[in-house]
Amino acid sequence: MATNTTRRSLLRLGTGALAYGAGAAAVAGGLALAGEAKGAEPLTVSPALSGLLDQYAKADAVLCQWYKDVWNPAVEENRAAQEAIPHIRISVPGYRNVLDEDTPPYIFDTANPYAVSRAKSIMSTPTDLQSADPRWQETRRAARRLTITNRWRERKLARIDRAFEARGLQQQEDKLWKPIHAATDAIIAFRVAHVLDLNAKLAHMEQVGTCESDPDEYQSIVRADVRRLSGGEA
Repeated sequence: MATNTTRRSLLRLGTGALAYGAGAAAVAGGLALAGEAKGAEPLTVSPALSGLLDQYAKADAVLCQWYKDVWNPAVEENRAAQEAIPHIRISVPGYRNVLDEDTPPYIFDTANPYAVSRAKSIMSTPTDLQSADPRWQETRRAARRLTITNRWRERKLARIDRAFEARGLQQQEDKLWKPIHAATDAIIAFRVAHVLDLNAKLAHMEQVGTCESDPDEYQSIVRADVRRLSGGEA
């Protein structure tokens, strides 16, 4: 498992979505600068929205640190334990099958899913379909050994997975995500008072990927905020 393979990795924006969102934020920022250039009193992000953004930043920082200190080391430890379980490779010669055809030499390997599947198939071959060639029995013994070893590996892997799950890390991750989701929901629902609020809100929506994960909702929110700022909605 790769380092930091978590829901955090889902928050990576695609180039197109990022460009779209960044363009919207740039427009809002430009409107703010234009307003100031006309001599209007300089604006600042509304305290309530600023507080929500701070809540998100703090919760996000806690989660990122937890990934670094707890999740990533645990994942690496789990992967190392899995990789420490040995595989087995068995080379066998070809044999003449019941159709009087010569099969090529083969390597059974627990690291090869197809080889594992082939070994199971050989083990289930009915007696009347088995070759009389002595080399067939050698192949069948190899298939049996591989099948037994693979079952042993599966049991070991299952124990490692259960031990990982027992640490409750996914539950901890869920708990740490809750304040992040709550802050984001509140930011998205925030009724902007002016263009700097809109700019800050858009920047956050880009950060969390709203413009990519739900473009229709993203556009709906932006339209509603623009209508409000233009006096079209209370």
